[in-house]
Amino acid sequence: MIKAVTFDFWDTLYKAPTSTDFITKRVNDIKTALINCDFNNIDENNIKDNFKKCWKAAYKRQREEGLDMTPNEQVDFILNKLNIKVNKEQWKTIYHAYTAFLLEKRPELNTDVIKILSSFSEKYKLAVICNTGVTPGVILKEVMKLDDIYKYFDLLVFSNEIGWAKPNVKIFEYTLQNLEVKNTNAIHIGDDTTTDIEGAKRAQMKSIWLAPNAKEPHEDCNYHIQSLRELTNIL
Repeated sequence: MIKAVTFDFWDTLYKAPTSTDFITKRVNDIKTALINCDFNNIDENNIKDNFKKCWKAAYKRQREEGLDMTPNEQVDFILNKLNIKVNKEQWKTIYHAYTAFLLEKRPELNTDVIKILSSFSEKYKLAVICNTGVTPGVILKEVMKLDDIYKYFDLLVFSNEIGWAKPNVKIFEYTLQNLEVKNTNAIHIGDDTTTDIEGAKRAQMKSIWLAPNAKEPHEDCNYHIQSLRELTNIL
């Protein structure tokens, strides 16, 4: 019997920003913050190149090591690559610019999210298991509150806050332990075959692969859906 349902964040609950918008806005925000901290001669292409290097390193650490590269570490990584030394107040200014993007331009909820959460919250314990990337959990929680979906969840687990990242089995075990639910009584929903589906399998949880454009289910998932509304046929 299913007692808990866990959700991925990006491209499951929320539509992820396009890579072009994501990179352009972050680079512009970093450059503006550096100028505000009196670093006026930093080449924008240099910022862009090192932001990409940072994101690649963070992405690789999550997927291959199951560990998070926190936004704090990412800011330090970029500043080190740019050979910039800052004081505490300057660092805070740059960190805020780096992480607060989604409060200025909120991501769009996926179709049927509110309907599904409203219904499922009456029947199951609900949790989010999120690899945070650039945006820390504290910001994502605010986004969820602004969209009025925060109230539906019993637990929110963000990789930057606990150190582990999907597909590391520990982030799933941590979630289940705090929900007080056995792995055999839980199911995870996500779009990524490595972090979500493989991760859930390692934790011996059931999984639902959200893949709108896939014609065939992934071999490791228990179910394949093309839209969240199909969850009502499973749960």
